[in-house]
Amino acid sequence: MNPYQYGRFLSAMLDEPERFIGPREELEELLVRVSDEQPAAVQLVGPWGVGKSFLLQLLASNHVGLRHFLHLLGPRFRQAPERLHFVLISFTKQTLVGPERPFAVALWERLLAALTAPAPQGEVNPFTKVVAAYLAALPATQRTAPGGKQLLDLLTQLDGAGLRAVLLLDDFDAVGPELKLDDYNLLWSLVQRTSLVITSSQPLSLLAPVPSKVSPFFSLLQQLNRTRGVLSMFFLTQADALRLVLEPPTWDAATAGFRFSRADAMFIIDLVGLYHDFIRLSCEEIYQWHQRFGTAEGPDRIPAAARPIVRVRLRQVLDLSFRLLWGKLKRPEQAALVEVARGDDPPRDLAVFERLMELSYVVFREGRVRPFATLFEEYVLEQGAERDPTGPGVAWPAAIKLTNLERRLVGELLVAPERTLMPEVLARRLYPDDAPMEGLKGRLEVLISRLRGKLRRDDLPGYGVESVRGKGYRLTLPERGRGR
Repeated sequence: MNPYQYGRFLSAMLDEPERFIGPREELEELLVRVSDEQPAAVQLVGPWGVGKSFLLQLLASNHVGLRHFLHLLGPRFRQAPERLHFVLISFTKQTLVGPERPFAVALWERLLAALTAPAPQGEVNPFTKVVAAYLAALPATQRTAPGGKQLLDLLTQLDGAGLRAVLLLDDFDAVGPELKLDDYNLLWSLVQRTSLVITSSQPLSLLAPVPSKVSPFFSLLQQLNRTRGVLSMFFLTQADALRLVLEPPTWDAATAGFRFSRADAMFIIDLVGLYHDFIRLSCEEIYQWHQRFGTAEGPDRIPAAARPIVRVRLRQVLDLSFRLLWGKLKRPEQAALVEVARGDDPPRDLAVFERLMELSYVVFREGRVRPFATLFEEYVLEQGAERDPTGPGVAWPAAIKLTNLERRLVGELLVAPERTLMPEVLARRLYPDDAPMEGLKGRLEVLISRLRGKLRRDDLPGYGVESVRGKGYRLTLPERGRGR
């Protein structure tokens, strides 16, 4: 068993209140607001990996976790916490929103599934009876094609029965820019009936398309900013980061004999920073590695000789997360971050630099301003380097002018000329986001078509991108350019 595995770690932490490691102040503020007599909206804002999703997972386990925080609940729920139900809706994993599946339908389906799920053994789900009665009274046509009205009516019924289903909308970045005015009006109506918790990497006022900003929902956002309804999440403290590395094995008798040393902990924290999710994921990986290859000799579970291997492995494990962090930045922010990683002092655009500090991408460590972690700094420097699209012995003609994305595509294909690369691999490398693969492959096809058009020149024969049926794409080069 791995004490750092997500589900096991969450379950063990919920068993005892003193085990809680993370943003306690934000959790307490959130619970106070969403359990008040009147429904409330709260937005958790912070970069990828600081623990926003983890906090929502903790709330979604409310049949266990709330018992430690009953004193924070409003009087309506303090004596009966089972009447407060947290419904987690993740827009990147569980819920896809698009033309065929409107926002209201996605919310309805997830709410219904959560409220009708069997209660843990020995507990009663007070929501089941109310939901069953509402569905029984619903016309058959509305059961098969529910919309915003049904969603709001059900929440009204629950409120009348003294129940509240708090909607936890995770990773709102994935859908915020795509929603329409009607969707934001629905959010406004939801807050009149129940509490909402929305997580994103930036304020909702920056995510929403301009036409939607006439919704009264955005007046609510301005009010949230004035009343601490927007909670900014940052890194762990150094003390909590050390606890996250050192304590989880001690929570279970089966792993109580395993100990990272303080030197191990400092090595991990230096590589991945004070990010909650990155530390836990790194410890999960290193624990698994140690069970297979490590020894019990000496105080360190990561001896000096093994650190280069562990360093490379963690970089591989966190690569997608780093891509997501990088991809969430605008081009000027990326350029400023590269300047910070290179040690340019001060960065040329101070306004953008301040934005990076606000987003917690840069911190003061080791005597200067740097990206938040050593491995992320290495990643940023790689992104800032001029990627020369010529491989060894390949003469790439200057006449072919490429965009940055086309240049990256050529660079991926030129790593091993004539080797076929699967579309899924290319798509994930070129597009750093969590969008469905089918959508990414469509974007890749458009990019390859555009590149082919540029390579199709009479004065440059031999250059092209070949489709290999059932396998993927490979770059073709003229014989004289292959260096053979």
